[in-house]
Amino acid sequence: MHIQTHRKDRPYQCDVCVSTFKTVLGLKNHARKHSDKRPHKCDVCAATFKTRQGVTSHMHRHSDERPYKCEVCGATFKILQRLMDHMLIHTGERPYKCKVCPWAFRSMSNLNKHTRIHTGERPYGCTVCPARFKINAHLKSHLRIHTGEKPYTCHLCEYRSVTRSDLKKHLMVHTGEKPFACDTCAATFARKHLLLSHEQVHTGKRRHQCDVCKLRIASVSDLHKHMRTHTGEKPYRCDVCKKSFSQAPRLSKHLMVHTGEKPFACDTCAATFARKHLLLSHEQVHTGKRRYQCDVCKLRIASVSDLHKHMRTHTGEKPYRCDVCKKSQPGPSTVGPLCQSSLTVSSHTTRLDDHTTNSPKRRPTVT
Repeated sequence: MHIQTHRKDRPYQCDVCVSTFKTVLGLKNHARKHSDKRPHKCDVCAATFKTRQGVTSHMHRHSDERPYKCEVCGATFKILQRLMDHMLIHTGERPYKCKVCPWAFRSMSNLNKHTRIHTGERPYGCTVCPARFKINAHLKSHLRIHTGEKPYTCHLCEYRSVTRSDLKKHLMVHTGEKPFACDTCAATFARKHLLLSHEQVHTGKRRHQCDVCKLRIASVSDLHKHMRTHTGEKPYRCDVCKKSFSQAPRLSKHLMVHTGEKPFACDTCAATFARKHLLLSHEQVHTGKRRYQCDVCKLRIASVSDLHKHMRTHTGEKPYRCDVCKKSQPGPSTVGPLCQSSLTVSSHTTRLDDHTTNSPKRRPTVT
């Protein structure tokens, strides 16, 4: 048996995939990857595995022992494979190459995750809502939205988050750190996606396009959010009133309705606000400054949302349409109460106001 490990040929081929092996035992062990059977069980928890080696690797999770040490930086690992993957950081080697694009990776798992960008595969589905994910870790984070679990706590305030990355982003509120700098102007940002969106002010480019309405959008995350306007998907649900939202930040803002929380305080007076943009608008009462300017007519405007509304006077855009009278308007305040139950909105909005415009053939009721 041992002699076979020195042979150069690999005569045993898998019937399912193209893998070949030097020994029958190697082929049998490989065949378990294609089977749903998981005969090997952990003695500590309920985890099951296809191979005995899988159990051995898993058992390190129940131990504090980290026997594998990097000789370059001293980092320690529970599993040998993790050490081998880590060593590639020091060598710079990226042996796993994508067959579609030039990207290369340090581990096969990262290559598999990347490949789903090209295939569109989302193998991890939520059992509560229709949401699906490319990565299992994203599914686990998503499930906390339904369970309400927020395991990551800020040590400076009472903020709690669903993911570690959200906590890191939050900490920048306290530190004032803005590590992402624009190469064209002096603007800096706390989030990378904000920098990418800002850079399009200089380039005029929007790299992503919606397949449904052909709208060009700045980032992949914004494209996913935009797609929910077409699908009607609202995966984020309030546990108090059961209202659902298309985006997590909208759910977070909504929860303040129940808690009464107003975390944004004015430094000049005692006023507090539930939304940061309301605070920024309020502060201009004290400073007299209007931070945003229209590129067309140079009008100075108090907030980004008001700037977007103002731009419609130049573009002629009328995204709010009534299904009864078929009339389109630039803002929700001009769509009448008769039509609110059948209002079609072709842009992001969360609030619809009453208006006084009469729809065709509608006459006032005489009492």
